[in-house]
Amino acid sequence: MAAFGSCLAWAIGLGTPLMLAGGSLVYDGDAGRSDYTAAAAMAVTGRADADLALPREQEMAGKGAVTALRDPDGLFYVGGKVNGRPTRFIVDTGASVVVLSEGDARSAGIDVDPADFGDDMATVGGKSRAAWVRLDRLSIAGYTLRHLDVAVVQGAHTSLLGQNALSQLDGVVQDRNRITLR
Repeated sequence: MAAFGSCLAWAIGLGTPLMLAGGSLVYDGDAGRSDYTAAAAMAVTGRADADLALPREQEMAGKGAVTALRDPDGLFYVGGKVNGRPTRFIVDTGASVVVLSEGDARSAGIDVDPADFGDDMATVGGKSRAAWVRLDRLSIAGYTLRHLDVAVVQGAHTSLLGQNALSQLDGVVQDRNRITLR
């Protein structure tokens, strides 16, 4: 554990289940999750770093499935990869398309020119400016989706997993405070 100004960070190596700040649970030894657990770190600054933090109590529910418990904010968060980079998503069954925050897009090697933010997109928070990009790959719940059109939205704080990705999975099952992607 180390402190950097107002930031406290932990580096965690291999182990069996590991608890990170904010209740994130990491399972070691699962081939589908080993990339997250080889060396995990979380900065505690009041907001989880999307590149490093796993969603709260996400677990592999079997080969090709992931289950997440409802977060205290009422949303479901799952970890995936955009172009090979770990990304934290809100599962949004009401969103038509996958939305990436500008930070998640940059982390995945997607450069969006400010002039490309030409489309208005209706969001829960009102209208936002969006730029459309085609991902090389999006990995979630044991699936790798290729050449998926997604919107990079100005001002988005968290990326959303929308219907253009969810509809390509075998199923999305919500049961009260749990959601499973297969």
